[in-house]
Amino acid sequence: MAAYVIIGMTITDRAAQAEYRARFPEVLAAYGGRVMRPGPATGDETAPQPAVLEFGTVKQAMDWHLLRNATPRQAEVRDLRDRMGTVNRVYVVSGDDIG
Repeated sequence: MAAYVIIGMTITDRAAQAEYRARFPEVLAAYGGRVMRPGPATGDETAPQPAVLEFGTVKQAMDWHLLRNATPRQAEVRDLRDRMGTVNRVYVVSGDDIG
């Protein structure tokens, strides 16, 4: 069953954000994810709503969020995420819980 990550951020470092956005799709794809609705961290800095990402399973979603088994390159992207701003909220929701 699909799983969704809802993530909201306040961006404080635009240079780190620009680099993160350029490298984010590669890491997201490595964990089997896709953007359902872009947010400030994922490509639309004017978006008032948090980003919504979809994964095949809750495990994939959690592995992406925590960057479990990350390559050194993926760990660099995590560090950019941490540097570019403050995560206000993160929810991981199983598709079983929707509807």
